[in-house]
Amino acid sequence: MEALNNRVTDRGPFSGKTLTDQQMSDLLWAAWGVNRPDGKRTAPSASNAQELELYTFTAAGIYHYDALENTLYLIKKGDFRKEVVTRDFGNTAVDVFFVADLDKRRGDEESKRLMSYIDAGYISQNIYLYCASEGLGTVVYTGSLDRKKVAEHLGLGNNFHVVGGQSVGIK
Repeated sequence: MEALNNRVTDRGPFSGKTLTDQQMSDLLWAAWGVNRPDGKRTAPSASNAQELELYTFTAAGIYHYDALENTLYLIKKGDFRKEVVTRDFGNTAVDVFFVADLDKRRGDEESKRLMSYIDAGYISQNIYLYCASEGLGTVVYTGSLDRKKVAEHLGLGNNFHVVGGQSVGIK
């Protein structure tokens, strides 16, 4: 109840401090981690398609979140956040991007994208609740990012769609 009461959108500015390894691990597990032996997640996914992948952009680099291992894997070194986030939320610690593998969904292109947006909403809300429980600030966005640049940095194929992003910062 406390996390729900404290859940707010916070556009910063933030302190510029980085999350600890434990905070990053907890944040991503809360968002989209595996919480059951059958591989299901902390957030629902329509038809259990699990089409979303999480990528983090930090000052140190770009990482892919492996939910099964609850581990981040480095994709690229360097801070690319200002290239991909078109609005300055002020000294965020991490930007999390929700990327849909549309080949994992059934249906026409429009329904695949719509379902991925709904699933990203569940994940985003988990991030909001985690941040509220830890005193962190967060804001989700779909318009304040350069999807093409994100896709380029991640080396995504045509079957992938960058759904949106969420900034997290330490107050």
